[in-house]
Amino acid sequence: MASYEIALMLTKKNRSFRDGELVKQCAIKMSHVFGEDKVARNFETASLSQTVMRRASDLGKHISLKLKSIMENSIYFSLALDESIDISDTNQLLIFTHTVDENFTVQEELIKMCSLN
Repeated sequence: MASYEIALMLTKKNRSFRDGELVKQCAIKMSHVFGEDKVARNFETASLSQTVMRRASDLGKHISLKLKSIMENSIYFSLALDESIDISDTNQLLIFTHTVDENFTVQEELIKMCSLN
């Protein structure tokens, strides 16, 4: 569960998966400071960079399956395109879907974000 939480935090902050190793080093230092040497040894044996990458991939697959289910269960849908500029001044194409199900519940979901070079 901890590796999923770390993957989620890094992804939300748009950080590299390699930052998982920085999180690991911080956790080791904190464990030593709190006098939890056994916990620190557990962190030392963990390989977070590869684990975080796998966890982010798992989260992405889960979101894709959820979006596919929403689309399959919708009665009506539409696509919306929008252009945005990210923090590094790169143009981004955002692709959204709007769906309506049999209970007339409307949902808007981001399908994809593509860099426009």
